[in-house]
Amino acid sequence: MKRIVVHGARSGIGRAAAIALSKTGCELVLAARRRQLLEELADECERNGSRAVGVACDITNAIECQELIELAKGMGQGADPVLVNSAGVAEFGDFASAPIPSIEDQIRVNLVGPMFACRAFVPWALERGSGQIINILSISAITALPGAASYSASKAGLLMFGKVLAAEYRKSGLRVSSLLPGATDTAIWEGSSFVPDKEDMLAAQAVADTIRDLVLLPADRNIDEITIMPPKGIL
Repeated sequence: MKRIVVHGARSGIGRAAAIALSKTGCELVLAARRRQLLEELADECERNGSRAVGVACDITNAIECQELIELAKGMGQGADPVLVNSAGVAEFGDFASAPIPSIEDQIRVNLVGPMFACRAFVPWALERGSGQIINILSISAITALPGAASYSASKAGLLMFGKVLAAEYRKSGLRVSSLLPGATDTAIWEGSSFVPDKEDMLAAQAVADTIRDLVLLPADRNIDEITIMPPKGIL
């Protein structure tokens, strides 16, 4: 049995991942800044056969991340812990005119937040002797895309953070995977001056299916890094 904490579960990739994972019979702890829609999502996941609970948690708040993990751990013994970090924000445009709060917000939500989440999660996995972290990044972590300086920096930082976590803890039973999707049809594009055609982007479900497949990997292997792209490539 796996108990999976999903950050950013309220919408987009996180929500799609929660639904996909709920069909595998796992236990789900669904987290987002606002509780709105989480209870509805938890009900849907339970109808699919999984135990699920929605919890309000700001991933940029270290104390709330710790409380979330304590809640998940307290749901019962015997489950293998999994953490999916899918919370994220983006604001695209010329860096020289980027508002300072926007720069700070992207770094804090996309990089510092997942670090807080992992900091709370890792001791649980080490105590259990097994565990899995799946960080949702972006193709922009390894590709220079004009207009995405802060976003790319945050995702590139998360990529290296995941590599270091793996180097530190893989021999203790912790598996870490970095998932790099290309352009995906989610609300992250709202307000952007450039939005690829939806039919050319990945569906959130495609990324969610990959998350599910990573969670279901046999224990004798790990995928450290995986890139999933729309058929037309970078749009």
